[in-house]
Amino acid sequence: MLVISLVSSKGGCGKSTIATNLAVEAVRSGVGTVIIDLDSQATSWNWGQKRKAPMPQVVASQAPALPSLLKEAAAQGVGLVVIDTPPRADTVGVQAAKVSDYILVPCQPSGFDLDAMSASLMAAQIAGKPATAIINGALASSSITDDVADALEAGGVRVAPVRLGLRVDFRHPLPRGDAASEWDAKGKAAQEVSALWAWLCQQEGMTALQHAHTTATQHEVSRA
Repeated sequence: MLVISLVSSKGGCGKSTIATNLAVEAVRSGVGTVIIDLDSQATSWNWGQKRKAPMPQVVASQAPALPSLLKEAAAQGVGLVVIDTPPRADTVGVQAAKVSDYILVPCQPSGFDLDAMSASLMAAQIAGKPATAIINGALASSSITDDVADALEAGGVRVAPVRLGLRVDFRHPLPRGDAASEWDAKGKAAQEVSALWAWLCQQEGMTALQHAHTTATQHEVSRA
């Protein structure tokens, strides 16, 4: 079983959006997936309560319960756990990072988000785990997205090659607990999430997910 955490000290950067969309993409690839929502705002959990599909399962909890929850998930044959963490919660972020195989740090293309990156990356650094910044809410019509990505890389931060755009397809499905791929499977938002999932499956320590992704992709091609 593999564990991914969405960690950031900045609120509103898209942790829950990425967590829920990645989890749905994992399920679509045949990976049994659970989201653990550690944020008191319970955005992912509330999304899960509206969802009709049984997977991914969403659990609202607190950081001290992580070891027991992960043990239970592994015993149930879950392949992937996605942890959604709260903003401005260094202790929770570190606890989530310590049990994770990979950490994604969302970053909106803005100076405020850029300024918050050092604190956001601290949890991964303390835990000694690999972390990658992912640009969320990318603006196609503005150079600021490239500027933020360049600034992060200049500061030694690894940036995912896949960006998620500022798209209504990430918002439309929320009232019914769906993801972008379920709202419009051929839309740009769904394509971006699929590309992010494919990239993530290829990262060091995450390749156990690659077989499921490849099989799912071949199945989609055969249906076309």
